[in-house]
Amino acid sequence: MRSQNKTISNNLRRAYVREVKKHHPDCGGTAENFLEFQEAYNLLTGDDECHAIEIFLPLADLFNGCIATATVDLGKLDTSTIEFVVPPFTYPGTELEFSDNRLTSRKIRIILQELVIDDFKRHDSDIIIERKITKTEATAGIILKIANFDKTFHHVAISPQTTADQLIFNICGHGFCKKNANHRGNLIIIVTTMEGS
Repeated sequence: MRSQNKTISNNLRRAYVREVKKHHPDCGGTAENFLEFQEAYNLLTGDDECHAIEIFLPLADLFNGCIATATVDLGKLDTSTIEFVVPPFTYPGTELEFSDNRLTSRKIRIILQELVIDDFKRHDSDIIIERKITKTEATAGIILKIANFDKTFHHVAISPQTTADQLIFNICGHGFCKKNANHRGNLIIIVTTMEGS
């Protein structure tokens, strides 16, 4: 029976490839006919049967990797929670796709997104942190202890008698991971002097 199903699947795939060449708009077909053909193929193969779930995780979890959970809707008011591994250096927007035969024969697509936190902003692979100090602190001089997204700390020294309204510190290699790479962007700390004592 398994061999027969494989033969049917292979024949269906060959027919699909043959028909795509006829119906694709680049080969003289129309977009409407091509879409109808694509939908019919997906229906026969079950390729359109996919649970898409968007999960929001802190940047530290995307950067370090973690075990995460998602709730899968199985229909008829039935849900189930699945556990999966988020690999280290996962860039926001990454999709993980797998099947869990214990729950459903359909594929599960997890879309991993960044949980936005007010303490910092991510711009591609750079992390931007803004802090405010008073003019009195700027005049006296101060050392600021800055917590990064990955729970590491960085110290920036504001020299006594500072008169600048804004100071920018660029710490190389302490930002988020670059897309499709394991090396990191920069941590940019912006210190703004505000009125008041």
